[in-house]
Amino acid sequence: MSLELSDISVKAEAFRNIGKEKGNLHTRMTWGRNGKIEISGDLTPFAQTADLDILLEKIDIQTLQPYFGDAVKILVTDGNINLKGRLLADMKEKSGRIFHFAGETSVTGFSSRDKKLKEDFFKCKSLFLTGLDISVFPVEVTAGEISLTDFYSRILVSPSGELNLSSIFKSEAPEDTAKDASPPPVKPSAETKPRINIEKITLQGGNIDFSDYLTKPNYKADMKEIAGSLAGLSSEEQSRAKLHLQGVHGSSSPLEILGTINPLAEKKFAEINLSFKDIELSNLTPYASKYLGYKIEKGKLILDLKYMVDGNVLKSENRARFDNFELGEKVDSEHATSLPVGLAISLLKNRAGQIDLDIPVEGRLDDPEFRLGPIILKMIGNMILKVITSPFSIIGSLFGGGEELGFAEFEFGDGRIRESDHEKMDKLAGVLSEKPSVRLEIQGVYNSIRDAEGVREKRFEEMLKAERSQKTWYSLSSPKPPEEPLTAEEKEKYIEKVYDKAEFPKPRDEKGGKKKLNLEEKKKLLITHILVDENDLRALAVSRAENAKAYILSTGKVEKERIFLVEPMAVETEKTDQAGRVNFILK
Repeated sequence: MSLELSDISVKAEAFRNIGKEKGNLHTRMTWGRNGKIEISGDLTPFAQTADLDILLEKIDIQTLQPYFGDAVKILVTDGNINLKGRLLADMKEKSGRIFHFAGETSVTGFSSRDKKLKEDFFKCKSLFLTGLDISVFPVEVTAGEISLTDFYSRILVSPSGELNLSSIFKSEAPEDTAKDASPPPVKPSAETKPRINIEKITLQGGNIDFSDYLTKPNYKADMKEIAGSLAGLSSEEQSRAKLHLQGVHGSSSPLEILGTINPLAEKKFAEINLSFKDIELSNLTPYASKYLGYKIEKGKLILDLKYMVDGNVLKSENRARFDNFELGEKVDSEHATSLPVGLAISLLKNRAGQIDLDIPVEGRLDDPEFRLGPIILKMIGNMILKVITSPFSIIGSLFGGGEELGFAEFEFGDGRIRESDHEKMDKLAGVLSEKPSVRLEIQGVYNSIRDAEGVREKRFEEMLKAERSQKTWYSLSSPKPPEEPLTAEEKEKYIEKVYDKAEFPKPRDEKGGKKKLNLEEKKKLLITHILVDENDLRALAVSRAENAKAYILSTGKVEKERIFLVEPMAVETEKTDQAGRVNFILK
């Protein structure tokens, strides 16, 4: 490293190597081409004290690059440091305040590039620090105001997935070497821990440029016109700095960050609310293409995020609202989910075309496996999976009810809708009315054992009623209508008649004559000789599905083009007690 100092002038008066008499020093010089240094004040060599006024103007930061180039992986391309203040030094002071500076400093016209990625990293027109009061041994820093104006920062994810912010401050020393060469870090005591107090930080004219080169196609986003303040920043454990930032995401989407933080305390604390409004979802097509397998046709996103950090524990509440979210054409992506995302979006939408999601997240920041972004994406994926696999649990939370909205049960052997299910199906019709893009499939289900028994019972009743309705030459009254129930006396009478007419082999006694049977035994024989096959049970399931469709259409809330009957199915053999039903399937 070499520094060019020129036009050096030094004036010294009254210097002695004994006693405590003060000498006076005044020096000035030129740093590089335009830099200026002036130092003047009192020195006491024997007492090792100094009281100096210091003025630095336009000190080229590039000339200082060797001092910080190994620690920070940026290349400074422009910028000047200015400093004005008073330096007190006392090398023998027992109180420990060996160096003390009071004054102000600034950085102007600063620009830098990422050494590794060869991209612009950070720029600013001016960074001013006023009301500075700095001591070392121990370190104490006080600042009245810090003002950052017209700044630009580039944040990017490289094609290999590395965030540039992490690489900027990452040591390049081999891990094993670092372990051998460096002693374990010593936790600072309360006496040695730096004490920092900054009254207010003001930001104005900020622009953050985000690029993701890992995603194909690449994703870019700008946050512009960032302005705001941070007041009361301190390293004191119980202090709370107030943060308020505003800006614009993209070209017209307002963003706001509001809360309290304490990043300088040993136990970190933050309670921050972030609000992003009217984000154009079509700009997120690169992510949607990769992870959803679809482009985004249109839509807007409103995000309200709340983060609470207490020590190493993070709790966050993330609310997202999608307005008129529509997927576009399908694209091939090996990372895309196989889940029917379009159905999930349709189910989550209300009639106004909005989706509201609440995604709470908790975790420990010292857990190396904890990453907020992937966890939120995983929770959204789990929510989509739940919507698809248990849609009625989600719908029930919005409209009342739950999983029971996904089916209607029937009496064994019967295809008529029970009155107790009318309210459930009315609610289902209301849900479909609120979600016009969702189709309904109705699947009839039968229990091959219990429904067969029910069909036999009904056919047995029909046999008795049919016998009752037959006219005879001596009958003086009109036959009763089929729907009128049989009385006990009628049942006894017509069981006998039907049994006598039955053509199946009748039980015989020891002499070969017809065996005398009681009424219940005859009934059992009549029922067991009624044949019911799979076609009968399938027809029962179809009847149930058709009746359910007819009832839903009768509400006038759903168009017939949105309802479809699908192939019936039998209940699993191990669920012989499960009633016959129809299943409602949302598509």
